[in-house]
Amino acid sequence: MIDYTFTRSARVRHMRITVYPTGSVKVTAPRLIPEFIIRRFVASKADWISKKVEQFKSRPPTPDHPQWGTGTRREYMKFKDAAYELATGKVAYFSEKYAVKYGAITIRNQKSRWGSCTKEGNLSFSYRMIFLPPELQDYLVVHEVCHIKELNHSKTFWDLVKQEVSNYAVLRKRLRGI
Repeated sequence: MIDYTFTRSARVRHMRITVYPTGSVKVTAPRLIPEFIIRRFVASKADWISKKVEQFKSRPPTPDHPQWGTGTRREYMKFKDAAYELATGKVAYFSEKYAVKYGAITIRNQKSRWGSCTKEGNLSFSYRMIFLPPELQDYLVVHEVCHIKELNHSKTFWDLVKQEVSNYAVLRKRLRGI
């Protein structure tokens, strides 16, 4: 049996499971979903949840932050400025390499995304990028910068990413596993 908490939200349309680095599990569901459906959903995802919890247990802690990326407001405020500096430096570097112009850069306390790009070229990153190893930080920024040229995940897009990050497929898989 999986131990979890759940909340209902008028803003979500689908059930969502979040596994935190602390090992806690949270399920977010639309308001009208009955509790027995939520229990059935969690049971159907038990193997995935257990795998995620084990991944977090086996991950070595960072030197000064043993449970990184918990998503608290306090943590976000503490690391937001450092993440902004990191992101702006890397975006400036890679946007020059790709000869693209970007708009605003924002740092958010995103729980389900590492980054995003709007059609106007505005880039957004999760503050948690600061805790990633440098090769994943680079992949994340390259991915979003390439979206300025190709706002999709077509072969053309991945060919652009590959120009700077030849092992992007391996890094993409690693990032998705976090």
